[in-house]
Amino acid sequence: MKLLCIALFGMIIIFSGLQGILEPFEYIGNVRFAGKPAVYASSDTLAMVYQDEQNRLCFRLKNESLPDAMISYPLTENPNCKAPTLLYSPVDCYITTNRGIGKSIDGGITWQPEIFRGVSTYENSPILEKYNNELHLFTNSIPYPEDIQEQFALPGTDEFPIPQLIVDKPYWDGTTENYTSIGCMGTDYYSGPVFVNGNLWLRNSPGSANPDSPGWPRFDGPVFCAGVVMVYGGGNYPANAIFHGGLYENQANAVLPSSLAVCNSGQSVGPSAYSPNHIVYIEMNGDTYTGMLGIIQQPRRKNSEVWPSYPMGSDLPPDAINHYTVCDTVWTPIPSGNCANRGSFVNSKLWIKGHFSSKQVWAAADTICIIGDITLDGVTPGLPPTNANDAVTLISEKSVLLKYGYKSPVDNTRIHPFCRADSDPIYLYANFAALGEGQGIEEKDGVFSFEYQHPHPSIPDLTLNIPPVDDSLITNIDLHRNHYPQSTQHLWPGWLDYPWYNPLWPEAHPYLGRGRVIHYGGVYQQRWGKLWSKRVPDPNHNPNNYWDIGNGKYGGPSNELSQEIVLWQDPPQSINLQSLNYPGASQSTVGYTYEGYYPAGLSLSNMAALQSEGMWNLGLSTGYWYSDDLNDHLYYQELIKPQLKVSRVKEYATKGQASVYSVNDLLVHRGIMGFEDLSSLTEAYGLINSLVLDEDNNIWLCQSDTGTDFLVKHINPVTEQIIGQFIFPITGRAHDLFVMPNGLAYFAKQLQGNQFGVYSLNHGSEPILTETWELTSEQGNPDLIIDDESKLYVIPSGGHAANILVWNRTGDNTGRGCLYLATADLPLSSSDDILPQPVPASFSCYPNPMRGNLQIKLSLPPQTKAELAVYNLKGQKIKSYNGLDAGTVEFTWDGLDHQGKSTASGIYFLRLSSQGNSLQSKRICKF
Repeated sequence: MKLLCIALFGMIIIFSGLQGILEPFEYIGNVRFAGKPAVYASSDTLAMVYQDEQNRLCFRLKNESLPDAMISYPLTENPNCKAPTLLYSPVDCYITTNRGIGKSIDGGITWQPEIFRGVSTYENSPILEKYNNELHLFTNSIPYPEDIQEQFALPGTDEFPIPQLIVDKPYWDGTTENYTSIGCMGTDYYSGPVFVNGNLWLRNSPGSANPDSPGWPRFDGPVFCAGVVMVYGGGNYPANAIFHGGLYENQANAVLPSSLAVCNSGQSVGPSAYSPNHIVYIEMNGDTYTGMLGIIQQPRRKNSEVWPSYPMGSDLPPDAINHYTVCDTVWTPIPSGNCANRGSFVNSKLWIKGHFSSKQVWAAADTICIIGDITLDGVTPGLPPTNANDAVTLISEKSVLLKYGYKSPVDNTRIHPFCRADSDPIYLYANFAALGEGQGIEEKDGVFSFEYQHPHPSIPDLTLNIPPVDDSLITNIDLHRNHYPQSTQHLWPGWLDYPWYNPLWPEAHPYLGRGRVIHYGGVYQQRWGKLWSKRVPDPNHNPNNYWDIGNGKYGGPSNELSQEIVLWQDPPQSINLQSLNYPGASQSTVGYTYEGYYPAGLSLSNMAALQSEGMWNLGLSTGYWYSDDLNDHLYYQELIKPQLKVSRVKEYATKGQASVYSVNDLLVHRGIMGFEDLSSLTEAYGLINSLVLDEDNNIWLCQSDTGTDFLVKHINPVTEQIIGQFIFPITGRAHDLFVMPNGLAYFAKQLQGNQFGVYSLNHGSEPILTETWELTSEQGNPDLIIDDESKLYVIPSGGHAANILVWNRTGDNTGRGCLYLATADLPLSSSDDILPQPVPASFSCYPNPMRGNLQIKLSLPPQTKAELAVYNLKGQKIKSYNGLDAGTVEFTWDGLDHQGKSTASGIYFLRLSSQGNSLQSKRICKF
């Protein structure tokens, strides 16, 4: 809806005699250019960075103190470094790219040799800031490369599709034969986007995923890898037959989803404190759930006497005594609840199954075990999901596993939830994120896989006819026949299951092939790991057949021949032990026939229960280093504002210790109190195309949609109010906002062709045209032509001087454009009759949290008397400052109450009021 037009401009007014001096424009080149963040200007220095046509990162410095008054030279060549940004001072100077940061300690005269460190992002132009003696990195995290992101949007929308697969650690050093479980083979088919944070390994192997080139995998969606494509055993691969959706090598690392936002803002289900001994059991029925809490009890010490042929020989002294512990699990109901369109966090292991409706995200601090089918409202099992209103996402801080078996919390019966015939497939309609960090131990990295991965048989509890007592129940037979835990002198048999490795141990006939999984959804995991159809029983897996589960040794192969164990000879009694396929399951491998399908049409926004949860870590983000040692990774990274759609424009401005950031129509401000989300003042009013901070750190911004007007707003970030706003008709798209050193704000916009008008915004009621420019290029340079792809940047440099840049973006996907530079002398203030702006009441306080004193700065408009009071969480006034007069007042709260007693640590509120009306409040945390 259009706002009330404060100022209408029906004709162009030209003030003759007030024209500044605008030089003809110098042509810099056809470059990638980040705009104002790539330029520094002062009264004697102009510095800028860009990437030239030869993919060279170029730094240009003009300073009157230099012998030749100008330095311009390439620093490095890298086609993946896009539009660099600049953090400049006469001493420390930094160039930031999407692939790293370079540093100079002499104002850009020389540069340190290590030019790329610590940054990897799909955004073209991350920005480095320095305040509080820390280097802060600001990025707009996006899921696809910025130059081509629009290619991957869902048709007719700005929504991004979800990835089908993200693998963060595709480890393989290329020197071992351990590749059989890593990479892509002839059985792998992906129709959606795939991201691999490293080299993508391919192997030609049996499989029918690619009819165009049998034995190779097939990708119908785009494939992005941070490294390059490698082939096991060397040789070439048929790229066109494999990568039908495009291959993009040497890209940035993809971003995995996060459980942090669900943990912070979602509902808590089960115990609030984490314990590895807790299990939350959830059964879904649409939007509601029922649950139980399993508490693993303290271990009980047990002993088993050992005879090699137990139960025979048990009348003799035992050969040894095994000592071990066992744990029982006690189950109790937990309150049921509603989880429609929200995130739910479980601070423990999570077992989950059922039928889901609406958008739901379940996150767990431990492993998620799926204990039954996951189905969706309105979707016939086996058919693609078509309803974007229903979506399920499971996020584990460890792994997501299909559970092999468990004992029912209700009646303790043994259940194999996912062992079925191929004709009765398992249905999973969900996205899975497995975020476990193994710290170098492969088995502890997060994977989406299945439980009990190397099945071996074991002797179950049996009722035997052993004279003189008939029908004796014999338990823990394996623990009576073998040494446990094993030692180098007494190894556990390689063909026999190690105790409790199988969750249903002991089991005479555990299942190898377990059926068919049909999965519609994405998979996001730390390690590629040992995936579904690749678990071939390998006789060379563990030549010594010993058991060392913590180091990935699981006895002998899983498909050993059957073992006939004699348990009693008079009368003869024996048992057959052998791993086998579940009846009707046809797998020749251990596990499942896995059919992964991509839910085309499901967007990142639809995947999250609430976009505000920020589960994808995409959008406006910041991180920092403690010092300028860039050899380390970012110490901390924070998502400031989620943004899951195509990023059409990003803007940035800084002044002193304040900064303001925008992407599309979202706006965030950083002041001494931290970050404030001001997007409620800008959303739905069009793209934010330019930003600047004035001398009071108030924000000027310009928005435009596909309509006919520019909307210029003046915003106080402290009160989060719009001070004023103006509407300008769009006669051309090129424009910019700037503030001169005297504090006056201006708006420059294209009038027609190469003619621009400059409007003063300092009168509070109506902008005034104070200047017109005619932009021309220097003789012998390419003609300067202004069109809808042109960007104008006005960068004041002191007094009346300014640097003016024009960048004409080309119409291709290279991200390049023709860059022009001119200097100007702009006597703009001569025509301004400045009227005072009304100043709203406001206050700021620092530091927050407070550990000692709290510094308070108060600003009151004329003819105002106010009170500032401190309240505790009970609403009790514990301290007040009365009779505060108009103007600026600074004072200190020492943390004492009105009786002079020290207040306790906790949360307090500062409230500014006048004549009984609350003007502003702030929340303070006191340590």
